Amino acid sequence: MNAEQAKGWAEILTGPFSALLLCMGIIYSMAVYVPTLTARHFDAVDRMMDEHKQDREIYRESMEKMNDSIKELHHKVDRLNY
Repeated sequence: MNAEQAKGWAEILTGPFSALLLCMGIIYSMAVYVPTLTARHFDAVDRMMDEHKQDREIYRESMEKMNDSIKELHHKVDRLNY
């Protein structure tokens, strides 16, 4: 291999074509993990939704109890006034 050929190969290996191949390789290697990452993300969202449903149920129950307490207190106050 002479100096001109070596220079040609160096330009090919360090030039835009090499950068393109490197980018394509990186994108491909990242694309392999996309299904795994999206599955993890959707699982996390599902867990958050389940926790939110539980929190809403607890909130609803506590509001019902508070409403009942207020009604009971209202009746007691009404009896005092009459």
